[in-house]
Amino acid sequence: YYDELIGLPNGTYLEEYLEDLVVTPTKGRRAVLLVNCSNFKTLNMTFGYKYGDRILQQVSEKIKTVLREDKMFFRFNADRFVIVVEEFKSRNELLSLANKLLAVFRQPVDGGSKDEYLEVQVAVLELTGMHISSDKVLKDVSLALSHLKHYDNRQIILYSDTMQDYILRKEAIEETLRQVITGTDTTSFTLHFQPLWNVKLHETMGFEALARLHVEGIGSVSPMEFIDLAEKNLLIYDLGKIILAKACDFVNLLKEEGYDDQLIAINISLIQLLREDFTKDVHRILLKKGVSGKNLEFEITESI
Repeated sequence: YYDELIGLPNGTYLEEYLEDLVVTPTKGRRAVLLVNCSNFKTLNMTFGYKYGDRILQQVSEKIKTVLREDKMFFRFNADRFVIVVEEFKSRNELLSLANKLLAVFRQPVDGGSKDEYLEVQVAVLELTGMHISSDKVLKDVSLALSHLKHYDNRQIILYSDTMQDYILRKEAIEETLRQVITGTDTTSFTLHFQPLWNVKLHETMGFEALARLHVEGIGSVSPMEFIDLAEKNLLIYDLGKIILAKACDFVNLLKEEGYDDQLIAINISLIQLLREDFTKDVHRILLKKGVSGKNLEFEITESI
């Protein structure tokens, strides 16, 4: 029930404590704070695990300096610590505690050969009737912590129900993309072709291929959102091949209508360009579709 390195109650103790807490009726408000040292893994990999152990011991002692004896304090796992707060009066009280935790880490810890500055983050979760198990509590506070990556220079975050909605939305979009790539979904992903108009000649000189995604239960999803997800989940390369194939189909459709000189512009992710087999795959798709490279133009996405 206790961590061998630091001597704090460990994750097993924490889970059992929370299980008892969520089933025990109370009129008071309760909350959980998750403290994360975001650059600890870098220190571990750079200087070794013994060095990291020494840092963690000091982290524990620093946190203790701002906690009253009535606060339960746990080492949750590796570089994460949990504080359980009972009988607090307002959310400001929780935010005040979180700010005190950040303040104590503005001073470095002793790494032995040099001082180390730790980058600390704090996620705050107020327990509600929805928190019926320790697993639910720890999942929600960890979810809140993961949302800090969406904010620049922010170190404290409060859990909200919309975070769960965000995760469910992201999972639905990712699942649809995977089905598109495997070919089990042939209708959700389409290309729209925006004409490039020559003002002087009053004629279309080409088209830009615009990717569109429709997700069941959500509706149309912005390319900014699903392309970003595809890149982060390493789906963009396979999705890019589908985009190229669909664009080639449109080139052939134009040729059937007598327009064989139209240029189709396709956005390409930097991740696609970095793949060694990119050129080979482009050549293979062009041969398969019977399309000349002169009908295509690749554009690197604006974000790059």
